[in-house]
Amino acid sequence: MSARIVVVVPHDVIVATLVESGALAELAREHALVYLTSPAVKARLPGAQETVAPQALNSRLGRALDAHFWNLSLFAYYRRHGLSASTSLKGSSLPKRRQLAYRTLAHPLTSGALSFLDRNVFFARDAALAEFLRRRAPRLVIAPASAMDSYSHLVVRSAEQLGIATAMLVSHWDYFSKKGLLRVEPRRIYVWGDDMRRSAIEHNGVAPARLGVLGAPQFDKYLRPLDARRDDARRRLEIEPAQRLLLFPGTSAPFDERAVLATLDETIAQDPALRDVRLLYRPHPRAWARKSAREVDPARLPNVRLDDPGQTSEAHYLDLMAAIDAVVSPFSTMTLEAALCGKPSLCIGFSDRVNAWDFAEATNTEHIRSLAGRRWLTVCAERSRVPAMFREFVAGLGEPRLAERIRAEVRSTVFYNERSYAARLAERVGADFGDALRQQG
Repeated sequence: MSARIVVVVPHDVIVATLVESGALAELAREHALVYLTSPAVKARLPGAQETVAPQALNSRLGRALDAHFWNLSLFAYYRRHGLSASTSLKGSSLPKRRQLAYRTLAHPLTSGALSFLDRNVFFARDAALAEFLRRRAPRLVIAPASAMDSYSHLVVRSAEQLGIATAMLVSHWDYFSKKGLLRVEPRRIYVWGDDMRRSAIEHNGVAPARLGVLGAPQFDKYLRPLDARRDDARRRLEIEPAQRLLLFPGTSAPFDERAVLATLDETIAQDPALRDVRLLYRPHPRAWARKSAREVDPARLPNVRLDDPGQTSEAHYLDLMAAIDAVVSPFSTMTLEAALCGKPSLCIGFSDRVNAWDFAEATNTEHIRSLAGRRWLTVCAERSRVPAMFREFVAGLGEPRLAERIRAEVRSTVFYNERSYAARLAERVGADFGDALRQQG
């Protein structure tokens, strides 16, 4: 069976983002879709689905070469922008000797030669994926643009080698800030907002004509009015109606966030003006192992309530956004969810001095620096300033028309309008690839 569009699904996280969110609903009405899934995907998707394992990654040598080319591309990116390996967890987690080796190989002459071998010899295309594409004969391949995604990268390269048009939907807020496209060159790239578009052009050298601003499908649900949900959500979360509630979503990065949580708890206890404030702590469900400077049991902090990180339903996330007044976090992407609901965030951006990765790097990244002056995101870059900035942040929650201002500001980071993401995507695909999709045969 032929397909007008093949949608690449490398892992189950993308199932939630692209499929369960309804992002492809309008495309599925207009075109025959086939989901191409990696062996890592366990979900059963609607409609036609086929799992193909890349032949290029079947051997230990193939997987090692693939990892080396990703690392080389990453360090070449660091070198172009004058960044250190500590910029990302991926770079900083490599052994020091390997970091030194990749920094040496990242010289333009060396990395250029190795990149040529990557693109034209070792991973020009994958035989198993190319056979699938010839058999299905799609007019377009749509893949997620997520960091170090070998599966999508091999599908896109194989499609382009066969003359099949490709488009990528950016999955991560920091995609162009830390890694860019690296080894992947799709014909079109659909980004979240003008901030990301500017970063792609100015920081990554992407031609403007290749970019389209669409928003992000996983955030559509937060654009609905939530006021009517607030009281019931607070009852379910066991929060008093009159309390001011701040969500503290944890980070996946190795950071001593519980020490910060304890400092905030102490600040609340010591300030009568904060006596009605409570923190709702939600640990990251996929957190890296981390060290701590002090033993902190969040369940024993009097002004902290615990959220269950195992609760990942859409209804639960909507309850969280309806119930809270603001977010305090070490740069969780839930700051974006809150902003789309008109609620501000105080983000922690300093080193904890106990974990190997310097969390202050989060503040230095392009996607965070571009937000300087925005009302919806305040950054605390010094540990000593946490109590004072927290008190000031809470005091500012009563600012007139704050929610309206935040929703207007965040639109440049995550674009939205009165239409759904699915409708915008279908329209843009039609404009960019309509001639190919209308071809007969």
